[in-house]
Amino acid sequence: RYIGNLKRISQLNKIELYKRIINTEKERIIVPKFAEIGGISRQYAYRLVKRNEIPSVKLRERYVIPMSCVRQVFTRDVQ
Repeated sequence: RYIGNLKRISQLNKIELYKRIINTEKERIIVPKFAEIGGISRQYAYRLVKRNEIPSVKLRERYVIPMSCVRQVFTRDVQ
């Protein structure tokens, strides 16, 4: 189960959003970076993680999100 409301997240130009996702070479990202890529607030991104709408893992004090999940969330509306 992923984000139910992609309209709020995909306010960026869809092509620009896709470029940001593809150009990230990391295997996982932290929540603030997820928020930056998606053009949403950090608070909203953390809320999505807490609700388990975005799969994540807590490593020490940070939540990390696998890039495969990030791509799945953002690119399903782009294609």
